[in-house]
Amino acid sequence: MSCIPERDIPRLLLSWYRTNQRDLPWRRTTDPYRIWVAEIMLQQTRVETALPYYERFLKTFPDVRALAGARQEAVLKAWEGLGYYSRARHLHEAARVVARQFGGRIPDDLDDLRRLPGVGAYTAGAILSIAFGRRVAAVDGNVLRVIARLFAIEEPVDRGATRKRIGGIAARLVPAGGPGHYNQALMDLGSAICKPRSPDCPACPLAAICKARRSGSQHSIPARQKPAAVPRREAAVAVIRNDRGELLFARRPSRGLLGGLWRFPGGVLQEGEAPDAGLRRLLREELGLGARPGEALFSVEHGYSHFTVAVHVLSCTIPGPIPSAGGGSPLRWAGPQGISRLAVSRLERKILAALPTVRPARGRIEDGKKTPNRVKEPQALRTRGRPMSKDHIPATPAIRTLKDNGVDFVPRPYKYEERGGTEVAARELGVDEHLTVKTLVMEDEKKAPFIVLMHGDREVSTKELARILGVKAVQPCDPAAANRHTGYMVGGTSPFGTKKKLPVYVEETILSLPVIYINAGRKGLLVEMRPADLVKLLKPVPVNVAR
Repeated sequence: MSCIPERDIPRLLLSWYRTNQRDLPWRRTTDPYRIWVAEIMLQQTRVETALPYYERFLKTFPDVRALAGARQEAVLKAWEGLGYYSRARHLHEAARVVARQFGGRIPDDLDDLRRLPGVGAYTAGAILSIAFGRRVAAVDGNVLRVIARLFAIEEPVDRGATRKRIGGIAARLVPAGGPGHYNQALMDLGSAICKPRSPDCPACPLAAICKARRSGSQHSIPARQKPAAVPRREAAVAVIRNDRGELLFARRPSRGLLGGLWRFPGGVLQEGEAPDAGLRRLLREELGLGARPGEALFSVEHGYSHFTVAVHVLSCTIPGPIPSAGGGSPLRWAGPQGISRLAVSRLERKILAALPTVRPARGRIEDGKKTPNRVKEPQALRTRGRPMSKDHIPATPAIRTLKDNGVDFVPRPYKYEERGGTEVAARELGVDEHLTVKTLVMEDEKKAPFIVLMHGDREVSTKELARILGVKAVQPCDPAAANRHTGYMVGGTSPFGTKKKLPVYVEETILSLPVIYINAGRKGLLVEMRPADLVKLLKPVPVNVAR
């Protein structure tokens, strides 16, 4: 063992942190509200995933009072995609407590913080040390692992007694000066160097005093108790459409798993219960709906933290009067635009992605079968100012590619405005800009081109993209180069039918949308299609680079 004393741990760690700390938005502030939001989001969520949500959430709810005054549904919608929705509900409830009991000021007392919904020992420690400079430990999973290895603690860290022991050591090590930086340094060390698998011991500033490294046990520490078998359940949900082609959603209770989110009607089946019979029972018992299950459409496998579920998706009809839904009702009808505004879980997005394109329809669904129906198409397609009928859709390489591959799509022409981008397209088509997809032709420092698909209302973090691709830098191609690579003019660039076959990267959350609107190879012309068909044609690599 090295002669370096324990008291030198903060000095060594802070010296390393000054050089290696990550530039993160919540580290550029001491605002306790912003730090609180960040810490809640980072629970069981990677930094790269949380970053765009953090920026968007603060833009919507810039302070405690704004969050406290918001409707729960709006908060859940802003949280959509991050998962573990109880975090959002607790954050919302806690903001109301802060506004009501503390005049909108985050309390700087440990006991007051711990009494707020969703604020545990770690979150309270992080807020107090980072925002208020208090000498308090903040022990998350990274810190547990680092300290367990430093002191060669072999007992399972998921035992209460072991966590208490590590918590005592962590509290003892926090320095009086710069406790917030120290706690963040310890977290960064755990995430970047002292990783769960393959710790980078040669790069660790504490390697000389690490007992686990000295004994060669760094790969077996921390130990955990043998996990219990993950139970598997079966469920059935109903796809119910009205005569406008809208889908019926039911709102979950405000408490419990995914509380307050919207879902397809249905639920967990009883042991040995057939999906159609179980669904009929669930709709009657839970929603008072006398629905008639029809065709079995498909099944979806989905995993939660403590169980997995196989969800059987069935088309259903409602004999007799269709129930009213909307407003304060636990039921709601929603078309593509309405769905984009609903707060739904990842499971619902999986189901929506697998369904045919959701658009208004005149026919009814009866006994699981759709009656003949004609969808109203745009009266005219406009290109270069000339109206064109459906039979004369511009024969762009993108359109030909979609037709040749049997993709179900709907042409969506609009009045093009130079430099108007997706904002104008969304406005002219009357859709949420988040559903539009930009096709960006980019290149690395060696001029190697590739395509990035991004939400219309989001931008690409070139720094994060470069890190993911393992290159020094990425930037947009100049218009002439983009034209050479794709064969399309800027403003009409499509990822389909490009002149050269280019690698394609897609923002991961695009794949969970119910429908997307993407350029068809001509200015003023998008196509409406399913993300699943985009994946089938392009085989893009999902990334998280939105900002």
